[in-house]
Amino acid sequence: MEGPVLCKCDVPASHAVCKKDGAHKGQFFYGCGHFGTERKTCRFFQWDIRYDLPRPNLRPPKRPRSPSLSPPLSQAKEEEIPVSPETRAFVRLALQDYHRSVLQARLEDAKDVVADLKRQLIALEDLINSE
Repeated sequence: MEGPVLCKCDVPASHAVCKKDGAHKGQFFYGCGHFGTERKTCRFFQWDIRYDLPRPNLRPPKRPRSPSLSPPLSQAKEEEIPVSPETRAFVRLALQDYHRSVLQARLEDAKDVVADLKRQLIALEDLINSE
């Protein structure tokens, strides 16, 4: 198995999903491991090709010219699209990776909050001791 992807800072790169609307929305990428910290980043960026899925058509669907061309929703039948076990496993892995990256980001945010609270507590103790 391959090791972690390293950024130019020689630290493990962060793994995230593109949330901007556009052609790359939903695609995973790697960025500098120091992104979101006080340290300067190396601006490393690399698409994660393990999850390079076909891009959805970003154009809105065409509306029927006449309402009579499409059946009412109450008469529409739900189609089942066959999905292979490999596709299910791939999607499961992608979701697990995504959730792991979200939880890791939340953990980093929580650590930042705790560090800020500790600094505030020290400042309050210093203020109390100086009086």
